[in-house]
Amino acid sequence: MAKKTGYGIYIVVGIVIIFVAALVYYSGGNVGQAVFNENQKITCYFDGATTEQWCKDTKWARQCSGIGSCSFSINKPRNSKYNVVSSCPGSYAITLNQEPHTLRFTCAPTAPVKIEPIISDCEQLQKQNADLKAKITATQQEISNLQTQIASVR
Repeated sequence: MAKKTGYGIYIVVGIVIIFVAALVYYSGGNVGQAVFNENQKITCYFDGATTEQWCKDTKWARQCSGIGSCSFSINKPRNSKYNVVSSCPGSYAITLNQEPHTLRFTCAPTAPVKIEPIISDCEQLQKQNADLKAKITATQQEISNLQTQIASVR
């Protein structure tokens, strides 16, 4: 007759221990708070931006984009920790709770390119180019005259 082993109870106890450990981990030590937040709102403001910028969390890749601001939501266990970064300098370390998070990023203003100086520079370069061509033509004429004089002396 085969001998029965009592390993079944150990497997059940092991699973319960793993479940409780995960519950404690995701609750930050407070088992009662290991619940999902409903739409944890993150709003990013891009101070000084004149073009579209982006903002995203580095853990779950939630993101948004906009010129002045943008928002996105995260539905993850309370007290989860993550970072939010932006196309503007800076980052924030965030802990999920029931409060919305407002993040401000200071962006370097993007100045429009003025084309008047570029046009002026082009016109100046064209004038210099024409002056150089005239000097080259005059030098070539002088060389031709000198060659004619040398040939007549021989």
